[in-house]
Amino acid sequence: MVPLSTLTFELDGGRLWPQVADWEAVVVAIVNLTRHKACDAMPLGLPRIASALLANGPTSTVIEYRQGGGRSVLGERERQAYIDELTDSVHSFVTSGPFYPGDNLAQPPDEPLAILYKPYRS
Repeated sequence: MVPLSTLTFELDGGRLWPQVADWEAVVVAIVNLTRHKACDAMPLGLPRIASALLANGPTSTVIEYRQGGGRSVLGERERQAYIDELTDSVHSFVTSGPFYPGDNLAQPPDEPLAILYKPYRS
């Protein structure tokens, strides 16, 4: 599982998206597919802090303020824990039966032939 924010981070902060796809069109297409039940999808129901961590790139930090005072700074480790949790959920979902990705899938592009970026590794 790779959050869109991670792809954007790895695509030079989004500058290389045009060489891969129109990210806005990709998001719109995915939302339309899931809303029309044209592919399998699962609601995530993420807590706010998980949403904030996953919406930002892998090196971002999020400050969580607690009601009684105090705060926590959350970052790469906590973000990866949420990704691992979601990955486990997807694996569980897939074991319940075949995963239906939808019809009329596009072939992956032939270009770029080489990766134009170096993936982030913590």
